[in-house]
Amino acid sequence: MRISIPLNDADNANSQYIVDRKDSAACMKAKNYMLIADHSGQDGFERLGNAVPHTTVAYIDMQTYKERYVCIRKQVGHIIIGEKNKLVDANYNLISEYDLVMYTCIKRSAKNVMDVWLTYWKRL
Repeated sequence: MRISIPLNDADNANSQYIVDRKDSAACMKAKNYMLIADHSGQDGFERLGNAVPHTTVAYIDMQTYKERYVCIRKQVGHIIIGEKNKLVDANYNLISEYDLVMYTCIKRSAKNVMDVWLTYWKRL
């Protein structure tokens, strides 16, 4: 599995604009973890579905941040679409307790629910 794409800081920017651009993924700080997102099929992020827990390694190399992570969990999570979109796990619970979370959309499963490949990562 190989995904190589520039990460753009979305903490103080429009994350949707960043992921809509070709060759650009959004990187932001969530409450307890770092979050990376991009469109499926645009820059290879659909390959998150191929991540193998306890085997697949991610290398994050930004100007001020260089780390390695191992995938520890993968599931189909959800984005609850509303006034303020909310990313939740497979059981519709908020996500916490991870070093890094990466996701990409799969398909809409209900009027206000977008299914996503949701991968959880631990810093090595």
